[in-house]
Amino acid sequence: MKEIKNVCVYCASSSEIASCYVDAADRLGKILGDHKLRTITGGGVRGLMKVVEDAALKAGGDVLGIIPRFMVEAHWEHSGIELLQVESMSERKNLLNKMADAIIVLPGGYGTLDELGESLTLKQLGLIDVPIILLNTNNFYDAFIKQMDVALKQHFMRDKRGQLFVVAQTPEEINEQLNQR
Repeated sequence: MKEIKNVCVYCASSSEIASCYVDAADRLGKILGDHKLRTITGGGVRGLMKVVEDAALKAGGDVLGIIPRFMVEAHWEHSGIELLQVESMSERKNLLNKMADAIIVLPGGYGTLDELGESLTLKQLGLIDVPIILLNTNNFYDAFIKQMDVALKQHFMRDKRGQLFVVAQTPEEINEQLNQR
């Protein structure tokens, strides 16, 4: 099994969310920084993305943000981290998936769900082979998990859910799962 050095974190850029999500993102960033895992994000300066980035940095970790040029032009980038500018959202997702030794998905909106869907599809097709872990803070992903179970039961998918992704309720559970590898 490949050693985990680079952890991609997909999450919300919204800043108008409940404190339980912020707390979980902060704890996750601290865990990644404490373990000297390189945290790779979308490079934004808002929401859970900024919380994870700041906590990882504060704990002594290394953070890389991969961000499309139009977001930099709009001043949406986190200026305190290493940034790699790309031309498009597609190029961003491609690099995030390519560079990751593990992918952690926190709660989020359309962008996060798009990133999750692409990562799961790539893994199902055998184009990436990394652990994908959903952080199910406040039961955020319960409906998604149920929908995937329905899709499996009705034969829209061949792979069992556990082969594509695992679920953690807390950042500490993620830490345990990463350390088992």
